[in-house]
Amino acid sequence: MLLRDFQLRDAEVGGDGRTLVLACVPFDQPAWVDDGDGPYRESFRRGAFKHVTRSPNRVELRYRHRQGGVPFGFGVDLVEDPKYLLGSFRVARGDQGDQLLALVADGQLGGVSIGFTPGTDLGEGDADGPVTVRVRVKQLGEVSVLPVGAATWQDAKVLAVREAAAPAAAVERERVRLLRIRLAARYGEG
Repeated sequence: MLLRDFQLRDAEVGGDGRTLVLACVPFDQPAWVDDGDGPYRESFRRGAFKHVTRSPNRVELRYRHRQGGVPFGFGVDLVEDPKYLLGSFRVARGDQGDQLLALVADGQLGGVSIGFTPGTDLGEGDADGPVTVRVRVKQLGEVSVLPVGAATWQDAKVLAVREAAAPAAAVERERVRLLRIRLAARYGEG
């Protein structure tokens, strides 16, 4: 499984207090990465996670890719909008989940990272040289939040933590918003 870090810019608080909404992966933004065989440039194409969005509950929410033990939660919705892979994750109750939500609310987590298994890639290029373009990812095993993301990925971010005020209405609004994005992406409507 390969790991990719992205920089966060914003954190918002709203809703039921246990749903973390993340811009997990920016699309079509080449960045330098190194998997141990030397650096190369990589980007993710919109559509690369299409099959993953059908089973968001298989994607774990982690902190700093810490393996072992239970995850902080699981995905409840994944959507490819024109710019990002967006994800909503339900954070488990308990000390571990509460601490994670407190760090997000305090603005102390500045990165999002994914753990994925590559699938189909294209070799493309631009004015800065060759780019490995991920057009299909076999598996998205986890999304992790981090204190600091990679400086090269500027657009992944925490979008919101849903708070207790009107939880059912807020969660329903978010679900409808993500559904509209999914339908627009599927049928090409703006």
